[in-house]
Amino acid sequence: MLSKRGAADRRGADTCPRSGFDGDFAGQPARSAIRRPIPWRAPAAVAVLGALALTAACGTSVKAPSEDGAQAALAPATKPAEKVPDSKLYGKLHITRFIDSEGIFNPSPVAIRARRPSSTTRFVKDSPEPSAPVSAALGGAQADQTASSDPVSSPPQAQTKLVAFETAPFPYHGAQPGGGPFLNAGGEGRRAHRTGRGQVLWEDQTFADNRVLLHIPAGFDPNRPSVLVVFFHGWGATLTRDVLERQRVAAQVSASGANAVLIAPQFAFDARDSSAGKFWQPGAFRRFLDEAAFKLAREYGDPASQRSFATAPLVLVAYSGGFLPAAFSLQDGGVSERVRGVVLLDAAYGRLDTFANWIGKDRSGFFLSAYTQYTQGHNSELKSMMAARGIALHSSLGDQLSPGTATFIGTGREASHMSYVTRAWADDPLKIILAKLPEFARPDNTPVASISRRRAQTSRYSFNAFTR
Repeated sequence: MLSKRGAADRRGADTCPRSGFDGDFAGQPARSAIRRPIPWRAPAAVAVLGALALTAACGTSVKAPSEDGAQAALAPATKPAEKVPDSKLYGKLHITRFIDSEGIFNPSPVAIRARRPSSTTRFVKDSPEPSAPVSAALGGAQADQTASSDPVSSPPQAQTKLVAFETAPFPYHGAQPGGGPFLNAGGEGRRAHRTGRGQVLWEDQTFADNRVLLHIPAGFDPNRPSVLVVFFHGWGATLTRDVLERQRVAAQVSASGANAVLIAPQFAFDARDSSAGKFWQPGAFRRFLDEAAFKLAREYGDPASQRSFATAPLVLVAYSGGFLPAAFSLQDGGVSERVRGVVLLDAAYGRLDTFANWIGKDRSGFFLSAYTQYTQGHNSELKSMMAARGIALHSSLGDQLSPGTATFIGTGREASHMSYVTRAWADDPLKIILAKLPEFARPDNTPVASISRRRAQTSRYSFNAFTR
């Protein structure tokens, strides 16, 4: 039977990624320690897998809101998911096999049609968020109430905006790792990407959004030590509905008390895909951050602050399927020397050598991975890889995150993968992590004890109800 917390957590947009899906591993070089799923042919396995599916925690039946931020109530647990025309079932149960690691059993969701950009949608203008401070717009993160009379050295309220970037991950018209064009389906009038599992994702619907979520907390001062938090979202996500509203990433950054800003690019729009787009290209992440520095300075209102934004240390945070673009950004982005920390929130699905090599070579940063049962096997493998490189391992957080250390926090089945950005080993894990970096603390500002929550936003996916 579900615990009260487990029942409350059964909501969200991101599904549990699996090995072999094109968005995460298409065309990946042979050095990646990942194999395509190995089919089970024994008839008895069907019954076994059916029982295992009852223990999965990838969500419950919900109805999706539109991207424009409209609220949608959670469907009652006893009410079956609403049938929507043209829904598509992505299989029944998928099995993942990893080299030297445990298999991961992930129930696949039923995709429900939701609002997406049409073929005529253009993302060329800035789309500002509501002008109210983040504390009001997101339910009252008290850290944003700090203000200063100096509009340049300390903004009177948080700045939160969706901004179009030329260097955003998408649109992308290049090749994918391993060769072959990324847009490998469709015709001249409409191009698409065909994934390894045969799904066709249309460019105008999934890979046309070049917007980036920028958030500058109230009280931020670029003249003091600061850090840029880059968030890599997972499957089925949009910046407004999920990153901003449901996962409350901006609110957590503000509530941490850290002198930090948030940068969150849009990857595949509301789709089961983890393609990195331009971030596959060497140096692309550095060019993206250069543009981010310019636009953050513009939003902050002080052109001289561009230099601070362009040189500030980085903390890369990847959730679930966001591990792939995060790994490429870390490995080939051209900014590894600026990375102060890497955080995986139930995101160790692959590219383990990239993360192990980074901290093995540069002991000036920290590594933290929190995980459920879905990535437990990979985290065990990653621990061994880091231990072999002489990295100090920890199983819990201390007073601060020390350079050259790796922290692994297992939450097992008590935490839901779907709600992991807001509820992992504790509520608001990103807020907790940033508060453990005292060198970036805002003066006279302490972390907010809790972030008040509105009813959680829901996903474009309707998940079959599973119990455990």
